[in-house]
Amino acid sequence: MKKTTERLEGENHELKQKNQQLEGRVDDLTHQINDLDQYHRRVNLEIAGVPEEKGENPEKIVLKIAQKITEDVSAGDIDIAHRIGKEDDQRGPRPIIVRFTNRRSRNMIYDGRRKLQHFTTKDFGLRSSSKGNGRIYVNENLVASTRELLKETNRARRLAGYKYLWTHNGRIYVKKNDGGAISVINRKEDLSKLQ
Repeated sequence: MKKTTERLEGENHELKQKNQQLEGRVDDLTHQINDLDQYHRRVNLEIAGVPEEKGENPEKIVLKIAQKITEDVSAGDIDIAHRIGKEDDQRGPRPIIVRFTNRRSRNMIYDGRRKLQHFTTKDFGLRSSSKGNGRIYVNENLVASTRELLKETNRARRLAGYKYLWTHNGRIYVKKNDGGAISVINRKEDLSKLQ
C-alpha cells in the first residue's frame, strides 16, 4: 500500500505539473488570439454619447463629428458606421462603431478627440440624451477582455491615486502624475504595479 501511495503521489505531482504547463499555454494562446483580434480592429473607433434617432445615418453623424476634430477627413475615409449593442439598452444611447478606410484618418480622429471637450450634441444638431451630459466621446474599439481589464485598471488607478489612464493601439497605460513614469497594463497581474 505504501508503494502504491508513493506511486500515485508521484503520478499526481506529474499531472499537476502538466496541468500548470497547459494552463500557461492556454493563457498564452488566449493572449495571442486577443492581440490578433485587436490588430484587426486597428482602423475602428467607437463614438459614445450620440443620442439615437429613428432613421439616423450613422456615417453622416460620424463625419460631422470627425470634421469638428480635423477638416482632413472626408466621407471617403469612412468605410462603414453603425450602432452596436441591443437596441432596447436602458443605459443610454448605443455607441457607434466606425471603420475607417485607412489608419491615418482613424489616428487623426483618435489623437484629436480632446477637441470634442468644447462641444456637446447640440453643436452637431443632435438632441441631448436623457442619459448623459451631452458630451461625445471617441474611444478605441477594444476586445472584450481588454475592455474588462480597462474597467478594473480604472478602479485600481483611482484607489492608488493615479491621475492618468488611456489606451493606445489596444494597450492600457497609466501614469501617476505629470512627471510620473508610464506603466503598461497587459494582464490583471500587472495591476499590482499600481500599489
